[in-house]
Order: sequence, then structure tokens, then C-alpha cells
Amino acid sequence: GAGGVLIGRSTTGDDAVTTSAAASATGTTSSSAGTSANQSIFGTSTASPARTRTQLTDGLFVLSGIIGCGQATVLVDNDGTQRGEIVTTAQTAAQVPIPVGGRILTTVGPSALGVIQPTGFLWRIIDLGRYTVHHDVHAVGDTAYVLATDSSSDRTTVQDVVLVVDVPTGEITRVIDMTKVLPKYLETTHAREGQDKNDWLHLNSVDVVDDTVYLSSRETLTIIALYRATGAGTGTPTIRYLIGASNIWEGTGYESKFLTKTTNFSENAGQHSLRRLDAPSLADGQYYLEMFNNNLWYMGTRDDVSTMGPANASTSETTGTSEILRYLVDESEETVAEAARVDVLYSSVMSDALRIRSDDERDTDDDGTLSDHLVVCSAKARVFSERTSSGEVIAQYRADSPTGVYRVYKDSFTGYWYE
Repeated sequence: GAGGVLIGRSTTGDDAVTTSAAASATGTTSSSAGTSANQSIFGTSTASPARTRTQLTDGLFVLSGIIGCGQATVLVDNDGTQRGEIVTTAQTAAQVPIPVGGRILTTVGPSALGVIQPTGFLWRIIDLGRYTVHHDVHAVGDTAYVLATDSSSDRTTVQDVVLVVDVPTGEITRVIDMTKVLPKYLETTHAREGQDKNDWLHLNSVDVVDDTVYLSSRETLTIIALYRATGAGTGTPTIRYLIGASNIWEGTGYESKFLTKTTNFSENAGQHSLRRLDAPSLADGQYYLEMFNNNLWYMGTRDDVSTMGPANASTSETTGTSEILRYLVDESEETVAEAARVDVLYSSVMSDALRIRSDDERDTDDDGTLSDHLVVCSAKARVFSERTSSGEVIAQYRADSPTGVYRVYKDSFTGYWYE
């Protein structure tokens, strides 16, 4: 295909690997992204059960932010063949299309959301005004939760606001301003060297269940749960709890908000794609939080915490081990325990680990279950894979990009392109 291609890569040690190539006659793409791919299928070995191509779920992989291939999201099938692309004027890192209500919601510019019909025509463009989108857009029905920066000239901070957008009407409400939620912590920070504004939290993912908003803060290596934070007339957002390297927060006044660890584990570091997973086997007040744990310890907005990162975290941009990390949270007991940890290719930044939701789950606030397969993207390694529910690789692909692929997920697109 035009531009780069995708090539398979095996990294599973004893697993037997078969590689198959797929070609496409789709011609030159608008984004110069490749149109064909090789894939690695991981089969029988002494270390793991058989895993074959037939275990792959139906649907399309959605590659967002293929750096170097224009402002496009690329759609790739199980054979590694590109089946389409969504090209807009948006910065690639923010363009994560979400099927919702028979349409696709995506960014179509730094300060605009677009709702695209199956025919490719824009049904609506929502102007976000002074707000610019970054990282995550999370849809629950016709409501979109958007991570944003308030670009007002007198604003001194960035990437610390959450908007609620009513998709049918285009109405925008700022429901969370973290400078008002964590003012004491903000006082301890400063803008990074060479930057004009202070990226003191660097929020990179948002999830919503009922009246609780779950945020991932890359800069502070912290998971932040807020209640009364959805803008549904429930009052001012309040800290429900924090999870992460609590010693970073010593002396800030928020130490008491951290859940108590019931097992000895190395905390998350620079994590992305935080999602809540519920399970019927759990007691009331219990649920899982799952994420791609980049496992990078770096903080550029404070001068007094240079040695306070998690013990197992890397300090290198290129060398380390990332993880699929899952916590068991018990809100009734105010505790957190490590529930699962699976090593994956290292990526110091970006990346994701997301469940492939069933069609029934997709149009709700359900982020999947423990029985659903996973898509894992190690962005800096340019590798993404579909995995079993426990994290074993079924098929793995590599994107030809000089820097990385921002995020990858998978969807059946039922009710949009397919019946």
C-alpha cells in the first residue's frame, strides 16, 4: 500500500508463531497510511493453550493517531487489511471515533466534535468554543464526556477540565475544573521548563459510572475518583478517593483520600485508558479498575519529588516493562488490592488496554466484562494485539509509524456499517 505498512512481530518466547500476509487493492490513501498488513497468530506451545485466528472477535481495529500519516484514523480488519479511514483536520492524538446512536462521534478539529452518519456525511458539528480537546472522549448514550483545556488567555493551566456535551443538542457544560477540586496540590506545582502553561495533572482518560467520574492523571501517577461530577444537578465535584503513589501527595492535604492497600504492590505510573469493570461475583461496593500501566516514573512540574516514584517503575523513555494492570476496589472498606498484572511491550507514553465490548454493552455505560477480549496498544513500540480475556496474545500487528500509534480499540460497528 501507499506509505507505510503493518508488519507482524512475535514477542512471546516459546509460543509457536505463524505469519500470514494480506494484500489490498484499495489504492492510495488520503493519509498515506499503509493498506496491507502481516499478522502473527500465536498457536500451541508447552507454555500456553492453543490460540488460533478463529478466536479473533468480529469487527475492525481502530488505529487513532498514526503519527506521520496525516490527520487520520485507520480501520483495519482481522487479516490486517485497511478497510477505511476517517480523515479530518483534528490533531491525531484526539481523534478517537466512538460509535453512538447509529453514528460516529469524533473530533473534527482542535475545538470541535463531529457526528458522522454511516454514509460519511457530517450530521452535526459541535463547536467547543474556547475549549480544546485532548486525549479522551467518552460517550454514554447521547452524552459525551470530553477531556479539555480551557484556552482562555488568562488561564495558566492546561489539560485539567472535563466537559459534558449533549450530542443531539450540542449543549456544552463544564462539569469539572480540577483547579477548584485540588487547589492545594496545584500550589505545589509549576510549568515544565520551556512551557508557558502548567500541565500539572495531565488528565489522559475519563470514565463515568452513575454520578462518579474516574480520571487518570499521568503527571501525578494517580487515579482520581470524583463523585457529584457528572453535571446532573448533583452539586460540586468532590474527591471520592485517590489511588497511586501517595508519597507524592504528602504535605498537600489530600493524603487521607488514598485507599488503603491490602496487598503489597507497585503502584501505577504514567497510566492510560482507565476503565471501571463490574462483575456479578463481587460484593456490594466492589469493582475493578483496569488500565494500561505505562510504568514510567517522571514528573516535570515539581522539584521536590525526584525519588518518590513506584519501586518497579522505569525512568527511561525507551527501556522498561509496561503492563495490563487491574485493581480490585472496595469502596465499603476503602481499600484497593492488585487483582491482575500482565507484562506487555514497553511504551513510556500514550497506549491503551481496552475490553472489546459486545454489541449489548456498547450502547451503555458498561466498559466490558472480564470475559471480553482485550485490545492492547503499546504505542511507542507501534504494536497492537487482540488478546484473550486473561491477556494471552491471539494476534499481533505492528504499525509502520516513525513515532507511534496513539490508541487502538476494536468495534463491530453493528448498527453503523453492519447489521
